[in-house]
Parts: sequence; structure tokens; C-alpha cells
Amino acid sequence: MIKIERWDIHRIIHSGDFKTIKECLEDGIEKGICFNYANLYGENLDGAKLDGANLFDAILDGANLNNASLNRARLDQANLERASLNNASLNYASLNQARFDGASLDGASLDNANLDNASLNNASLERAILNRAILNDAILFGANLKGASFDGASLNQANLNRARLNGATLYGATLYRAILDGANLNNASLYRAILDGASLDGANLDNANLNQASLDGASLYGASLYQANLNRASLDRANLNRARLDQASLDRAILDGASLDNANLFDANLYRASLDGVKLDGANLNQARLRNATGANDRISCLQKGYYSLVVVDDICFGGCTKKTIVEWLEYEGNELCSSDRIYLDTITKPFLKMILKNREESEARSN
Repeated sequence: MIKIERWDIHRIIHSGDFKTIKECLEDGIEKGICFNYANLYGENLDGAKLDGANLFDAILDGANLNNASLNRARLDQANLERASLNNASLNYASLNQARFDGASLDGASLDNANLDNASLNNASLERAILNRAILNDAILFGANLKGASFDGASLNQANLNRARLNGATLYGATLYRAILDGANLNNASLYRAILDGASLDGANLDNANLNQASLDGASLYGASLYQANLNRASLDRANLNRARLDQASLDRAILDGASLDNANLFDANLYRASLDGVKLDGANLNQARLRNATGANDRISCLQKGYYSLVVVDDICFGGCTKKTIVEWLEYEGNELCSSDRIYLDTITKPFLKMILKNREESEARSN
């Protein structure tokens, strides 16, 4: 006689002449029996067909659910700590406040699953599929999410501190105010992801794709974004102090009001970037490409007049493709220039540079 009991009141939920607990459970689910509060601690349910099962607050701690089918199952508040769900299918499953700490879900499918407030500390979801899944306020501290897919998923205010997301895809995912401090997102794709107000201090985003991502008000203090793609990304008021952005591409990115003090922007591409009010104290701008950038701050002043672009970085001015110091531009006669370029020099370049010098002198006078 095989039986399945409730863990809270030890009452039998289902029993019969079965060879295994797995057979008993599958039979009960086929008959529409509710297995809420079921005690299935450490049971072998490999390959079990449990679609639509009611397992609210059930104990599955240490259970083997590899290759199991739990599509549309209800596992809210269930205990699956240290359980094995490799290659399991949990599409559209309800997993609110479920506990997966230390569990293994490598290759599992959780499309459209609801994991609000779920706990997945140190869980492994390598190559798992969680497209359009809901993980708001979920805790995934130190989780292994390498190569996982979160396209269109919602991870608002989720805790992903020190999570490993190498090569993961989060296309269009929402991570509003999510915490990813120290997370590894090397080669991850966050195309059009929303990370407004998120914390990524010390995170590794080397070679990550953040094209058109929104990081308004986000904190990336000391983060590494070497060769990252931030084209058309919005980083309005973001904190990038001490961040590594060398060789990163920020083509047409919005950095208005952002702070990049002591950041490394060596050889970064800032073509047409918006830099109004950006803080760059101590930032490395060597070989940074600022052609057609707009806005002004303490170190950079930009002017666009038709096709003619002027970018001033500290004491260096780029006029179109020509680089000179401010003093050299003001002393430059332009005798070899054509008439139209000579007009630009006398009516735009020199007056603009004189205005910058005057503003700097007035600012220094006020500070003294």
C-alpha cells in the first residue's frame, strides 16, 4: 500500500496499490485530487506527469523532479529546496513564494511562470528558459543563470546580487530597481531591457549588449563595461563613477546628468551622445570619440551647426576632423582654407572658444 499524506495534519490524501509514490501521485492528479500540503520529501518523481497539479505548500525538499512535467501546476509556497528539476517543464506554473534555495533547474522551461517573491538563493538555472516569467521581488542571490533566457520577463526589485548571468538573454526584460551588485553579466544581452533605478555596483558587463536599454537613475559604481554596446541607451542621472567603459560604444546614448567621475572612457565611442551636465572629474577621456556629441559639462562643450561639429574636451578642440588646442585654434589664421570654411572659423569656431574661455574664467573667479 502506497500513500501520500499531508505534512501538517498527517491525513492521507491518496493511497492505493501502487508500486511507487510517483504512480500514486500521477493517478491522483489524473483523478483531480488536490495535493496541497502533500509531504513528498526526497521522493523520486523523475519524468512524472504532473500538469495542472495542486501542490500548494507541498514539501518537495530534495525531491527528484528531473524531466517532470508541471505545466500550469500550482506550487505556491511549496518547498523545493535542494530539489532537482533539470529539464523539467513548468510553463505557466504558479510558484509564488516557492522556495528553490540550492535547487537545480538546469535546462528547465518556465515560460510565463509566476515566481513572485520566490526564493532561489544559490539555485542553478543554467540554460533555463524563463521567457515572460514574473519574478518580481524574487531572491536569486548567487544563482547560476548562465545562458538562461529571460526575454520579456519581469524582475522588478528582484535580488540578483552576485548572480552569474554570463551569456544570458534578457531581451526587453524589466528589472526596475533590481539589485545586481557584483553580478556577472559578461556577454549578456539586455537589448531594450529596462533597468531604471537598478543597482549594478561592481557588476561585470564586459561585452554585454545594452543597445537601447534604459538605465535612468541606475547605479553602476565601479562596474566593468569593457567593449559593451550601449548604443542609444538611456543613462540619464546614472552613477558610473569609477566604471570601466574603455572601448565601449555609446553611440547616441543619453548621459544627461550622469556622473562618471574617475571613469575610464579610453577609446570609447560617444558619437552623437548627449552629455548635458555630465560629471567627469578625473575621468580618462584619452582617444574618446566625441564627434557630433551634444551638451555641455565641466570638461566638455559641444556645438553643432548644420554639418559642422565642434567638441571641446578640456583644452582640446575637435573642429570636424581637425584636432587643435584652444590656443592653437584662436591663433589659427586659416589661410589655406576655402572661403566657406574660413567663414566658419571666424564666425563660429573662434567666438565659441572665446565664450568657453570667458565662462571658465568667470567660474574660477566665483570659486575663488
